[in-house]
Amino acid sequence: MSNNDFNIYNADTELNLQYDNEINIYSVLRGARKRQTIIQGLNFNNNDESKEFLKTIKKKLGIGGCLKKMEDYDEKNDVFLFTGEYSEKIKDYLVKNCNKNEDFIKFHG
Repeated sequence: MSNNDFNIYNADTELNLQYDNEINIYSVLRGARKRQTIIQGLNFNNNDESKEFLKTIKKKLGIGGCLKKMEDYDEKNDVFLFTGEYSEKIKDYLVKNCNKNEDFIKFHG
């Protein structure tokens, strides 16, 4: 039996995989009464897929949104920024249409 036949549990690797799959949805106050929905951790294979997701959500919900670099939320990747409080609707769309695991979607704010 060779050493390659064993799967050794590594807590650091498992934790990193969990955070790689985790999607964070923030509801942030913008001004006195208006809110923004920010999605961090939603990564696609290429930029075209990101733009297509953004276009679909904007059209489906009738809201404004953009792909923006916000170092407060993610230093490496762009985050999705939508006007208004649409956390639940976006989560439902991700679970149903994008095959994302509901357990890895976290709400903040």
